Amino acid sequence: MTTGLPSRDDGRVRARTVGPALACVAVATALVGVALHVANADVEGAATTYWQLGLAAAVAYGGTGGWLLRLRPGLPAAWLMLLVGLGQGISLLALEYGVHALAVRPDLPLGTATLWLGSWLWAPAYVAVPALLLQLLPDGHPLPGRWRAGLVLGAATTFAVAVSWALTPYDQVDEPFDVAGATNPVGVDAVGGLPLTLAVVLLVLASFAVSVASLVARWRVTRAQDVERQRLKWVLVGAGLTVALLVAAFAVPAAAAPYLVGLGMLPLPAACLLAVARYGLWEVDLVINRSLVYGALTAAVVGLYVAVVGLLGGLAGRGTGAPLIATAVVAVLAQPLHLRLQRVVNRLVHGDVRDPYAALARLGEQLEAARDPEAVADEVLPQVVAAAARVLRSPVALVLRDGSVVAAGGSVVEPATETVVLSYAGETLGELRVGGRPGGFSRADHRLLAGLSRQAAVAVHGVLLGRDLQHSRELLVSAREEERRRLRRDLHDGVGPALAAAALQVETARDVYPRDPEAADAILDRASLRLRAVVDDVRAAVHGLRPATLDDLGLPGALAELAGRFDAPGRSVTAVVADVPGRSAAVDAAAYLVAAEAVTNATRHAAASRVCIELRPAPHGLVLTVTDDGLGLPDRPVPGVGLRSMRERAEELAGTLVVRPAATATGTTVELWLPLEVQPAMVSR
Repeated sequence: MTTGLPSRDDGRVRARTVGPALACVAVATALVGVALHVANADVEGAATTYWQLGLAAAVAYGGTGGWLLRLRPGLPAAWLMLLVGLGQGISLLALEYGVHALAVRPDLPLGTATLWLGSWLWAPAYVAVPALLLQLLPDGHPLPGRWRAGLVLGAATTFAVAVSWALTPYDQVDEPFDVAGATNPVGVDAVGGLPLTLAVVLLVLASFAVSVASLVARWRVTRAQDVERQRLKWVLVGAGLTVALLVAAFAVPAAAAPYLVGLGMLPLPAACLLAVARYGLWEVDLVINRSLVYGALTAAVVGLYVAVVGLLGGLAGRGTGAPLIATAVVAVLAQPLHLRLQRVVNRLVHGDVRDPYAALARLGEQLEAARDPEAVADEVLPQVVAAAARVLRSPVALVLRDGSVVAAGGSVVEPATETVVLSYAGETLGELRVGGRPGGFSRADHRLLAGLSRQAAVAVHGVLLGRDLQHSRELLVSAREEERRRLRRDLHDGVGPALAAAALQVETARDVYPRDPEAADAILDRASLRLRAVVDDVRAAVHGLRPATLDDLGLPGALAELAGRFDAPGRSVTAVVADVPGRSAAVDAAAYLVAAEAVTNATRHAAASRVCIELRPAPHGLVLTVTDDGLGLPDRPVPGVGLRSMRERAEELAGTLVVRPAATATGTTVELWLPLEVQPAMVSR
């Protein structure tokens, strides 16, 4: 149903149109005022000393307010900024027109009225910034609850300032002026007196204090990672620069003061643009850091200089070289003071006494000083994570490739707002996870993370190498003990009983021989067969320790000899061997021992009737395949000592071992790939 009443959408459309139009009006009136100021250059006693203030405020506040209304119609702060710009622009135009009409072109109408309007309209537009605008920033809306009373106070202050300046006689204002004998048509002498002036000043100070308190309240209710706090930082930067420029105007020559006052109108509107509309594209922390350091340093140097000059001048007179002594004192104390201020500001802005890049340099020194990988893992990596969390003001976790986690607070960051992969020499080592930043990261944060990841990758690479080395040592010790256990088992369970039985048979043959020589011969024949089997078992054990046939026949001949040794009636063991040039001694030994273990498993445990050993070249290596037609793999295979031994021999040389069912109905295939070029580090492991 149509009610005929204007809707909120209609208001937004009008704001998008009216806002930029009024901004253009503010800028146009200011520019016309400047043109009239040039025309009034020869007028004596003019009231337009601070025309730069009107021009800068009309352009900065008016333009920013119009642009923000086009971007976000209905924003209270945007309307207020637009009104400030309009007030300053109209004030400049009215003041200059009044001067021109009264002193240059008396025939022009409304000279007295426009001069009066321009003489006071700038004041409420000026005071509205600290009294009202700061209470609306950075989101453009006031704080709820009791803070609404602050807006009432700010509005009352702005109104009081407007009335005060409108009623103050021209000869009682801060910069008295006399244009063709003009006087304030509604001037009241009592308004310019001390009591009322002091009351208005106190009201302005109270409003400004409330505005500062509202900014502090906003800061406290926002978290360090909130976008609003980042926006609030820009507002503080803009307000701080504005105050600094206005204060500096009192310390410079009178001719330069108006220009500093005009420049003071620019920082806060620029900060509002960044805070309200485009936060995230610029690096506010760096601006805050440098601004605070050099602002505080400048104030301290000036204060120290004035104090020394005043003290020495009061004690010994001004002709004693007090300025020279003060300069020397300042020169000596400036650098230590700068360092101390930098530490304080770094802790305030970055959460650390060092700035982020100094922290990176410190990390490099710690890596250099680390004694071993364990020291890096136990000392350096936790410090890396803690420093990153402190500098970024976010939870940080370092997740290594082996699954271990180094985290500030002992927990993994899930979900991670930012994840940086740690890589070294093309190898992925882990990742650095950063969370708790809903506002995202600035370019400075990304550069810091990139530098931190490069430093951390070096540390993690050393830690993982140390852990791999320790793991390899443990595997070597385990493999050695398993080999000893197997050798003991073979000697105890195989060779020992066989020799004991043969000895018993020899003794029996000796006892039987006097009575029945033929029976003794039969017993000795059986003992001889048993001893030959024992010799074969001993040879097999010796070959398992270090196959001498490799040195005598080479790998192809040794594999052929291995097949012939296990070949027997009812069991066919064949070898199809191709010569692979470029092999190392370590590769030959690993390939032979894996083949011997696979053939032994097939003949003794899998009851295989056919076993085939195949050696062939492969890209950058060789492939050894042992295939049998035995019982095959169980449904749930449990790796035994032999399989673990084969796999460890492959991993020691950076090779791969695959055990799978054979292509036939039954049986198993063991496939080993080994690289031809073995690094010395692999062999030493």
